[in-house]
Amino acid sequence: MPTTVGMTISGSALVTSLLAASNVKWVHWGTGTTAFAPSQTALIAPLPEARVAGTQSQQTTVTTNDTYQVVATLTKATEAAAVSEAGIFTASTGGSMYCRAAFDPINVDPGDSIDFTFRIRYVHS
Repeated sequence: MPTTVGMTISGSALVTSLLAASNVKWVHWGTGTTAFAPSQTALIAPLPEARVAGTQSQQTTVTTNDTYQVVATLTKATEAAAVSEAGIFTASTGGSMYCRAAFDPINVDPGDSIDFTFRIRYVHS
């Protein structure tokens, strides 16, 4: 028999606490323009720069610690690019992609940086 299950307020805080203590912190960028799909496992067109370890934290959006946040700065080392996607991964290379964002292109030249802030809110019911 089907049962309805909802996340509690303390469950949201537990999930973000576990994520903030995990390896789900490696940020990378790319030039892919494909819209997000839940089945994606990698960036569409990753750029050659290495992934950067982001700073992880718990944040409060609606209820205490209901949001997982990762902040990272990536700097373009080689040729100019139109950055239009970024994601969080579980490892500095390989690993699993936790989330991906696609956005309007941001043109960067060598030496330019982009600050990325990912905020993932866990909604309780």
